[in-house]
Amino acid sequence: MAYISQEDKKELAPSIKAVLKKYGMKGSIGINHYSSLVVNVQKGPIDFDHSHGDAYTQVNVYHIDSWYEGVAKAFLSELLTAIRVLSGMTRVML
Repeated sequence: MAYISQEDKKELAPSIKAVLKKYGMKGSIGINHYSSLVVNVQKGPIDFDHSHGDAYTQVNVYHIDSWYEGVAKAFLSELLTAIRVLSGMTRVML
């Protein structure tokens, strides 16, 4: 299990925020149980079709290429690239 520190988060934050800004998305960055870097996307112009009816979706980072298209796929792929700099466990929540 990877260990993600506050310093790691601080190091990755500028590249993650740059991707959010590029696509006009608002989000927050956090650490879950010292093992996962979490990006919570709160709002923006991109429509993610995989909602559970409560406007919440957890993205499976292994299926971005097959479950998403267009700008949603481009955004998530760039966001994942920005997160994976440390190559630890990651999670993206929308």
